[in-house]
Amino acid sequence: MKVITKPVGVSVILTIILILCQFTSYREIGNLLFILQLLVFGVLFIHELGHALLGVRAGYRFNYLKVGLLSIENMGELQIKVNNSWIFIGGVTSCTPLTSDMAKLVKQHWWFVFGGPLFSVLFVIGSLLANSVMESEFLIYFAIIHAVIATVTLLPFKGSDGEGLYQLYKGGSGAERYVASLLLMKEFLTPLHPKEWSEDALHYAKCVSPSEDNIAALYMLFYHTFVLEGYEAASALVRPFKEIPVTKANKIEMQFATHLRQIHCLVQGGNNRKHLYDLHKQLTPIEPISYKRSQAILAKLDGDDARAERLFTQITRDIHKGKRQFGFYFAEELLTEFVKKQIGLTS
Repeated sequence: MKVITKPVGVSVILTIILILCQFTSYREIGNLLFILQLLVFGVLFIHELGHALLGVRAGYRFNYLKVGLLSIENMGELQIKVNNSWIFIGGVTSCTPLTSDMAKLVKQHWWFVFGGPLFSVLFVIGSLLANSVMESEFLIYFAIIHAVIATVTLLPFKGSDGEGLYQLYKGGSGAERYVASLLLMKEFLTPLHPKEWSEDALHYAKCVSPSEDNIAALYMLFYHTFVLEGYEAASALVRPFKEIPVTKANKIEMQFATHLRQIHCLVQGGNNRKHLYDLHKQLTPIEPISYKRSQAILAKLDGDDARAERLFTQITRDIHKGKRQFGFYFAEELLTEFVKKQIGLTS
C-alpha cells in the first residue's frame, strides 16, 4: 500500500485516470490536464537546470537535480533515477563549492542562485518569440508558467532564490555569514570522511552562534566529534543547539537536533515512551535516517523487535547507498550501531 502513496504510485494512478478519460466525455479535459502537467514539469526542470548549469560553469560541483519523478545524480558519473520523494517533487538542485576563497565563493554562488530565474526569464522571452512565428496557446501557457516561477522564486522569502541574491547584494557581515554557511555545506556535502573535514570549516562551525540558521554547524560538529571522541563529547559540544526551542517555523531545520534529544534520553536511561513519542512527532521523513531510527526506537520500546530490526535493515541499506556520495554517512553508520546498543539490539 505504501507504493500507492509514493510519487510513482500516484503518477501511475493519475495516468490510468487520464487514459480512461479518453473513453468518456471528459476526453478534452483529460488531454488538457496531461499537457499542462508536461508543461509544468518542463518549466520546473528548466529552472533547476539553470541553477545546475550556471553553478557548474561558475566552478561548483554538481550533486543532484530532482524534479517530478526525475532524479539526476552525480555518483562519480551522472545517473538518472526515479525520484520517489514528495519533498523534492517541486524541484531542487544541489551543487557545492570547490573553493574556500570567500571572494570567489560570493561570485560563484551569485551565478548558481541567479541561474534558475535567468533560465525562466529567457524561456519566457523565447516562448513569446516562438509564439509570434507559430501561434500556439501552449507556448503562451509555457511562457506564463515560466513567468510565475521566475516571479515567485525571486521574492525574498526564506530559502528562496530572491533571498540568496538579496543577501549577496547587501554585502557586509550578513553576506559574509551567508557565504560562510556555504563553506560548511561545501565540506559537509562531500565524499570526505568526517575525520578528514577541513579544520577551517570546523573552526568556523565552533564560532557561529547556535541557531536554526546555522544548523549545518550542528551536523558537522556532532559527526566529527562523535567519530573521533565518542558520543558524550559530541553531545556536550552541540548542547546549545539541542536547547533551541522547536517551533512550527523551525521544525524542519531542527530535525536532527530533535533526534539527538531522543538519543540523549535513551543514554540517560529515560525510556519514557511518551516523551520519546512526543519528540518523534516533531520529526518528518525529510530526515529519513533520523526518522526511521526514531521509529525503530519506539518499536523496540513497544516490544516489536521484528519491526525494529526491519527498520534498522532499511537504515543500513540507505546508509550504504549514501556513503558512495557523502562522507557524513560514515558517522550515521556509527550512530546507528550506537543506538542499537542503547536499546538492546545486537547486530
